[in-house]
Amino acid sequence: TEQGTLESSSNIEIKSKVKGGSTVLYVIETGTLVKEGDLLVELDTSTIEDNVTQKKISYETAMANKIISESNVAVAEKSITEYLEGTFKEEKATIEKEIFDAEQAVRTAQLKRDSAQRLAAKGMVGNLQLESESFAVESAKKELELKKARLSSLEKYTKEKMLQELTSTLDAAKARLAADESALELEKQRLEREKE
Repeated sequence: TEQGTLESSSNIEIKSKVKGGSTVLYVIETGTLVKEGDLLVELDTSTIEDNVTQKKISYETAMANKIISESNVAVAEKSITEYLEGTFKEEKATIEKEIFDAEQAVRTAQLKRDSAQRLAAKGMVGNLQLESESFAVESAKKELELKKARLSSLEKYTKEKMLQELTSTLDAAKARLAADESALELEKQRLEREKE
């Protein structure tokens, strides 16, 4: 008999494609005959499963952030419409009514003053009463000017300021949404890579 070693002519080299290290739980005995489907090596998959789970959590968090950002954009858009079609019109109408009431107060005060002047000419009302009625006219006129100034300020400055604030909020919400959409796409890619 001759001495020597025997080697198979159809050896197949098996390599792991798992990223990083992994603990081997089982390896088939060397020299064991195998057929297709037999378990050759079993690796500890807990680390891999933990990584996939963590990536799923990151992905779901990114998805939630995107949904919140979409909602914030919608709310910001509605806020602009609400201000222009609701709040601004309501404030303007309120001030216009106050102006109307102030104009009525001026007319009423003027009528009282005129009546007091006629009565003073007849000696039926004293100078103090006449001064009081004149003061009431001036006070009513000042109140009317104040209301008109409020309306002018609302139309020229407050409206513009509120629209600027609301538009800035909308722009910020849109920027946040774009960032959250990018973050979601990144987390989706990371999850897919981890699953490979």
